[in-house]
Amino acid sequence: MLNLILINLKHMMLSGCKVCNNVGYYDRSGMFEVLILSENLKELVASGGSTIEIREAALKEGYKPLVVDGVRQVLEGITTLSELNRKIIIY
Repeated sequence: MLNLILINLKHMMLSGCKVCNNVGYYDRSGMFEVLILSENLKELVASGGSTIEIREAALKEGYKPLVVDGVRQVLEGITTLSELNRKIIIY
């Protein structure tokens, strides 16, 4: 699904000005990833569950990886795909 979003995405081009010191960005914004530990996830961690098991359980419970917030920001025009790829390497 992510590949389809990225393929169909119009690539934003940055143009600089005096305000942004010719880099194309005026301000900074953050990308965030939050994992809320449910009882199920706490038990998985405490029992030595693998990172794959923990990640799969977290995804089932609504966890969204960092790349999801990054793609949302690209789609909303907050950042560019090239900047997102430069920061988190999504290829």
